[in-house]
Amino acid sequence: MENPSNLRIAVIGDPHFYALKEGMRSADSHILLTPKGDFYNLKPKQNPWQGLKELLSAEKITADILICVGDITFGANRTGLKKAWQELNELAILLNCKTLVSATGNHDIMSRGTAEKVGLNPVREMSASVGLFEPLKLLDPAYPVVQIKDGKSVGNKILRTKYFGDSIALFEDDVSRILVLNSCCEHGSDAHQYERGSFPRSAQDALSEDLNFSLTPKINILVCHHPPEPHSEHGLGGHDFIENGESLMKSLELHGSWLVIHGHKHHGRITYGKGTSSSPIIFAASSLGMLLDTSIDGMRNQFYCLDVDITAKARIIGTVSAWDWYVGTGWTKSTPKKDGIYDGCGFGPRAHLEEIAAAISSLVPSPWEDILKKLPDLKYLTPDEMKILERRLLISHDVVVEANDNGYWSILAQGIK
Repeated sequence: MENPSNLRIAVIGDPHFYALKEGMRSADSHILLTPKGDFYNLKPKQNPWQGLKELLSAEKITADILICVGDITFGANRTGLKKAWQELNELAILLNCKTLVSATGNHDIMSRGTAEKVGLNPVREMSASVGLFEPLKLLDPAYPVVQIKDGKSVGNKILRTKYFGDSIALFEDDVSRILVLNSCCEHGSDAHQYERGSFPRSAQDALSEDLNFSLTPKINILVCHHPPEPHSEHGLGGHDFIENGESLMKSLELHGSWLVIHGHKHHGRITYGKGTSSSPIIFAASSLGMLLDTSIDGMRNQFYCLDVDITAKARIIGTVSAWDWYVGTGWTKSTPKKDGIYDGCGFGPRAHLEEIAAAISSLVPSPWEDILKKLPDLKYLTPDEMKILERRLLISHDVVVEANDNGYWSILAQGIK
């Protein structure tokens, strides 16, 4: 890397690989497999995974780390789980990554119990009942952290043991510090267990012990499946966040600047955690493969690359490259015309929006590109901050924002007050 503190992270949310049973022709995922584990459809405008591989090759997209936030399969489908892990490893190699990290999603484990599979004769059907995490423990290379060496995936069995033992594992290199949390560690067959994430006391103790010995400023990343705080926009429900998530966020905050990357909600969003001005950045990745109701604003299948850096004061900042996928259209760059994450947004500076609005108003009238050159930190604003800033400009400074056809700001002009 030219800049030793810069990191490019490819992010995949909830791909949901699913193997159809004999006679089935559809399911809740776009990434469908035959009963033997082959792709049901290889057309890039019908299969987002196949389209993604073509996009990466055509645009020569690379990354340092590939992060998947879990739900790599659907309904604990074992064929889907095995194929998804194989494909994630191949994708990491295609991206020229050094590391692959995947959290555990509720669809990756048998969180609804196995009573129906076992039936009335538990001895005869004994092989149908396995531990929640056994299929994940058997994945090759060892899950959930893989290093790519000379074009080959090498699993880390020590981290696998720690992940399934402490429910959290730490991986470090020269630039980054990555914690992967198993927020499904306490899942069982009861709704009060499988409809939430967990951060138990034992995981908190393990996290504190690991981070107390990691003092060098690095790009700190937590990877998990469930949101650490409620994420209820668009009627998505606010009940399925991580229990004890507040303690998780406070623990991270005590140990520097953090970026939390999670999935589960199938809705892309960038926010800041509750607490102080040093609370973690929360990046919620939308699902890459699940069938979504795209009539709902912000619901779209997406893929991301985050260009992340740390400032001289060890604060994380970054910009986002984002793509949307639609059936029949394939992958295209995301735009601000819909709610959610779009190409060119960012995160990190946390400047007061009233102060930013005042600084912008002093430069009006001007094209937006000219304002960006004079106020470069504007490129790190989140989508929600941009919406609020537009309203602040109008109400407090009588500045009108004109956008182009794709929804990006074009020209800022004085109003008619």
